[in-house]
Amino acid sequence: GTLTLKPYSDDGYDEVESSTNSFGIKIVMHEYVHCLQHGLVSGDADPSVTYDTIDVTVLNKCGIPEVYATKTIAAFADLPTEFRLIKKVVVFYACGNGYEFAQSEIETEVYGAGCPGMAPMNAPWQNLNGFGEGDAEYYSMTTIMPAVAAKWTTPYDGAADWATRKTNCAEACGLPGNDLFVIGDLSEPWVEDKMIRGLQDGGLDGCRNNCIGEVVMIFLLTRRPATTVGEVFSVWAGAGSVGFGESWEATMGESWQSFSRALERDANHTNDASSEGYPGQALGTNYYEEEMPAMLTGVSAALALVATGCLVKLALVTRRVLSSRNTGGKSIPK
Repeated sequence: GTLTLKPYSDDGYDEVESSTNSFGIKIVMHEYVHCLQHGLVSGDADPSVTYDTIDVTVLNKCGIPEVYATKTIAAFADLPTEFRLIKKVVVFYACGNGYEFAQSEIETEVYGAGCPGMAPMNAPWQNLNGFGEGDAEYYSMTTIMPAVAAKWTTPYDGAADWATRKTNCAEACGLPGNDLFVIGDLSEPWVEDKMIRGLQDGGLDGCRNNCIGEVVMIFLLTRRPATTVGEVFSVWAGAGSVGFGESWEATMGESWQSFSRALERDANHTNDASSEGYPGQALGTNYYEEEMPAMLTGVSAALALVATGCLVKLALVTRRVLSSRNTGGKSIPK
């Protein structure tokens, strides 16, 4: 797993433990869950295979206080078993001083010089889904952070942070009663090209990928409170072979059409009594190939970028960043 991110707020570093300070580890774990999602979709990760030891490297060329790196490495040692599906993690700290990690540098650090035997852009991006932002945030805050911060004198309170998401994202997305909040199949093209653009045109520029996924995750947990990590991972594992929609129905016991119809008809969400929902995302076969290096040109490492597994998430986030620039937006996905 390869994580390239900015582990601190624009206000600077905070080296004092508190219930609101995760030392950037919440961000790291959010992106690590994206690594797991991609690994499950591609078949490189298997929920039945876990690793007692995860090889973690933190590359810090930004002068970020060492406590951020040491706590990050320690966090992976205390990672709950069900999330230990990747045996090597490299965290690249990004910063605002102009330093950029080249694609070749990332590949060399992660896979070895020349990236032997690897086609790092060759990834089935069409089988990823906007739901991923919701489960990455939920599990990083409510399951992973309580475990990895338990030994701190004053642990970060991820559950309290997550509790604010419902109100914050509802406000950002104009809920309840916003007929622009139509989740469709929640595929990346739907979210990027239809949903977000429509919300922007409606004056809701703050309703982006993270909030959209979080609203859907919250609705799932309300509708199906017994949902487990294993079941969510099962959805991702099946998405790579039968498609996200079919895998969702097989695991959750409800079709995506039924689920999306329920969300869009719900009075606390879209509140559209006429919604019939949408069919689930079909199996995709498109791949990112050689266009990615060109896409990366000019994208500053000061942005929160992530490369999962074979860098496909970096491709998706880069697309979002470039789209945000083109539309004058300022929101960068976590």
